[in-house]
Amino acid sequence: MQLKYIGIFIIGYLMQMYLCELMVNRGYKLTKKNINITSLITGLTLIYISCLKIDPISFIVYFVTIIITINITIIDLKFTYIPIELNKALLIIGAINALINYENIINYIGAFIIAGAAFWILAIVTGLGGGDVKLIAAIGLIVGYNSIIFIMCSSYIIGAIVGISLLIMRRKKLVSILPFAPFITISTILCFMVGLK
Repeated sequence: MQLKYIGIFIIGYLMQMYLCELMVNRGYKLTKKNINITSLITGLTLIYISCLKIDPISFIVYFVTIIITINITIIDLKFTYIPIELNKALLIIGAINALINYENIINYIGAFIIAGAAFWILAIVTGLGGGDVKLIAAIGLIVGYNSIIFIMCSSYIIGAIVGISLLIMRRKKLVSILPFAPFITISTILCFMVGLK
């Protein structure tokens, strides 16, 4: 049993390292420290996910989604930008997942539309980035309606707590840019961990 978790950790670690190296080759200057920390977090998160009682398809979807969203997080934190190719990859995963679960396809498409529309409106009002809109829409297609409502609400709550804390500690000004992808990633992983459907 322990070998299974070690294997999952190693696979997750190496896949994240490979994805980080791909991003470095695309011009995102991630340091070795960034890559190692990102890969370590990925491996540990995937060990936890592997302990959940979920079907193999869901596990694969969660596995790949976590690797990509954690990668998006490190890039957004460093460059305040989400690479379109990573959002496209999530969109493809969501489309495949929706087709596999075709009996609930309306649920997945509905979540995609609702999440995208809600964040598009927020982008107009608050200055949220277009990459965040695409990210939340793609995640909606992956997780479905009930889960995307949880992810949207919790990401804004976590973002508000972090933003207010940074203002109080004077680490950010009111006009500073606060990358939002990390909050979406944390909320998505929390959603997977609590087993929302």
